[in-house]
Amino acid sequence: YSDELASNITVALYATFTLCCFLSPSFTRALGPIRALAIGIGGYAVLVIASLVYFILNGDDAAGEESSTGVLSYMLVLAGAINGVGSSLLWNSQGLLILQYSERGVNGGTIFGIFWAFFNVSAICGGAVSFFLFNGQAGDNERSNEHSVVLLFLLFLGFILSGALFTNFLLPPSELSSAQSGISQTSNAGIPNSDVSSQIMDKHESALSWAAIRVEVLNTMSAFRSKRLLFLSFLFFYTGYKQPYQLVTFGDRFFDDSTLGLEVMSFYCLDMIGGIFTGNLLDGKYSTATSSNLSSQHRKVAIQCLLILVLLTSFGNYLALLQERPCISDDDEVDCVTSLNYTDVRVLRPSISYGLWGFTDSIVQTYCYWLMGLYFENAGEQSRAIGFYTCVQSLGWMLGFLTIPASRVAPVTQLYLTVASLVLGIIFCLPQIPRVESSSSDERSELLRSTEMA
Repeated sequence: YSDELASNITVALYATFTLCCFLSPSFTRALGPIRALAIGIGGYAVLVIASLVYFILNGDDAAGEESSTGVLSYMLVLAGAINGVGSSLLWNSQGLLILQYSERGVNGGTIFGIFWAFFNVSAICGGAVSFFLFNGQAGDNERSNEHSVVLLFLLFLGFILSGALFTNFLLPPSELSSAQSGISQTSNAGIPNSDVSSQIMDKHESALSWAAIRVEVLNTMSAFRSKRLLFLSFLFFYTGYKQPYQLVTFGDRFFDDSTLGLEVMSFYCLDMIGGIFTGNLLDGKYSTATSSNLSSQHRKVAIQCLLILVLLTSFGNYLALLQERPCISDDDEVDCVTSLNYTDVRVLRPSISYGLWGFTDSIVQTYCYWLMGLYFENAGEQSRAIGFYTCVQSLGWMLGFLTIPASRVAPVTQLYLTVASLVLGIIFCLPQIPRVESSSSDERSELLRSTEMA
């Protein structure tokens, strides 16, 4: 696609994803998480099929700026919006499955780590496919490039449809033994797992209804009155806002097609390693600790995690600034940017930035989930906290992609904004670092009380 069209598609995707975060929980409950997961995957197939039609009909003009307008471009934007609806259903249902498959306080971190590893493997495979398809092609061989793009989308479509098919082999959570999935009806803080709003929703699990949707929307909206979540929202926002610049603006400009495939593989490989590292740091030695009895170790590992996040991300951003520096005083993007090949020694500096961003992505993601697990122990509270997190994160993605074209916001300004979002996220999350004395059930039940008031 052209830069503008790609941005429009992604903005449409994350706009509908953000809005549907308020609706997807009720549909997930009515359809069941496994069926909802399969339907959500179908949203991705819609965008891939629309992209195939677009590239086949547009041919060599697919990446031209004039391709940003017209019926086919509007079709792609609509397909992106449909993908966003499916994405909200997919992420809500898979999040629910992860919670139901895990035994809280025993293996939740392990199960999330397995999910995160497989999630990143898909991106690594995508990068590998891109590398082998585009490697060695001449830059002016448009026909060969067009065939590679079509083949790439066909492969992606095959993976997507296979993923939807294999959901049929997932074990329904209801069939798990009570020893694996049993969760006590009362949390350590004395908060029932089934609060008033959850009981209302249970009455509507078997059928879609406006009453069920209304209850779930009110439950999600209650999270926006949580002081704790509002403080953490800046860090949640950063988890989404940073990646459009890092993965797209920076990667597309400083790496050629084949090298970008390798860099994407490197990004997500380090993302996997970072997730394992952070999980061990935060939860590996203290998996039996409960959020109702926070220890000094929780505070210690939280501070260590944030320090590692800030130091590594800052170094990656500094190297990226050095790479962007020639463009600060040069208005001609073509003259100040060189797309580097992996055989060029100059690729080392942007590659280090890319790798550090991948490693720290898993650090901040894992840290956010770890904090939510500590502070929101009740099932209803966790559901609303994760819904809030997904909504704010998606808003960050949407605004990040909205600024991607250099014609809208200069790349170096995008970098500055990314740094600013990290600084705000760290500043506002500092008061939420676990405190040794913090054992108050009032804070943890804040979402529950606000829901009952609603």
